[in-house]
Amino acid sequence: MAASANLKSKISNLKSALVWPLTESANLQSEICNLKSSLVRLGHLCFDDFLLLGKWGLSRESSSSEGLSPFSPELASDWRLATNNAPHILLHLRRCANLKSKITNLKSDHVRPCPSTSSAASAQTRLVTHFAYDLLRAKAPPLYDSLPWHDWDFSIVAQRFQLWKTRFLLAGDGTTVTMCRCRKSAGVYVLEPCETIARYIERKAVLEKVRRFRLLSADCGGDMTQLSSIGIVSQAGGDMTQLSSIGIVSQAAVSSRSSVLKLSQIPLPDSSVDLAIIGSSPELQPANCKLVTQELLRIASNVLLVENNPLAPPLDRDLLTDSGFALESVQVRGLGPRPCHWRHSPR
Repeated sequence: MAASANLKSKISNLKSALVWPLTESANLQSEICNLKSSLVRLGHLCFDDFLLLGKWGLSRESSSSEGLSPFSPELASDWRLATNNAPHILLHLRRCANLKSKITNLKSDHVRPCPSTSSAASAQTRLVTHFAYDLLRAKAPPLYDSLPWHDWDFSIVAQRFQLWKTRFLLAGDGTTVTMCRCRKSAGVYVLEPCETIARYIERKAVLEKVRRFRLLSADCGGDMTQLSSIGIVSQAGGDMTQLSSIGIVSQAAVSSRSSVLKLSQIPLPDSSVDLAIIGSSPELQPANCKLVTQELLRIASNVLLVENNPLAPPLDRDLLTDSGFALESVQVRGLGPRPCHWRHSPR
């Protein structure tokens, strides 16, 4: 309870520090740091919780305001110190196949002289605080779901669309709450790369009685979608290895089973949804924003991008304007007005 009250206090302070458009003020950065510390206490986060982050969590860009990936050069020294007395964490990092090239600086490159226990503990604390939001997602989905900024004013959607005949694609921060606003829609697709949150979303969708709900997975596109439509396999999927052995599904489809879902590669056909609602996501940062928006416009006739997470860096307004998005605002619980971006593409 004390941690929850402290979190509310930090969010209140952050709200007073937020200025739209966001400015890189010292006050704002200080409040964001304090909020991350509150998330650490709320989830009782520790360095061992990095074991909960699989290929998805370790390969993506962080949701933090700095937008640093786990193995960016700015964090290299902290990782060297932190893993010096945590070989199990280092082994976990090495087991992530896609990260071999990113952790070469950690391999047998301990700081000399050997760092003190206090130095290693301080580095571990800094890393846990820096990635508190991602660690909380992986460790405690219900606590992550209860963060206030996941709840925003859905009336901006309800006033423009008849929900009962609208098909939605949901992704990014706030999906766990937004899907409940779409209970009686024509269909809800959810794209969630984090396995822990994906399973949580499935359970919550059942409890909240979200109709026509589908959780997208890396193996649900292409062959599986076609096989499901003609009744060879169920909507829930099938044994891909067995299907491959009898020649129904290609071996390539089996090998891609463990691939990480991305907004730039959505496993849906063209014009399959009416509105894509994307909360704050690392994939919307400038490096990938154009590719992601093109993919969203391929599968959706309308797109809404909501900047609801105060820990995420602001989107590139100029880039979105060039892509045809119009800047508006939406009320986010605990934060007040936050920017959102609409793109309407009439069929």
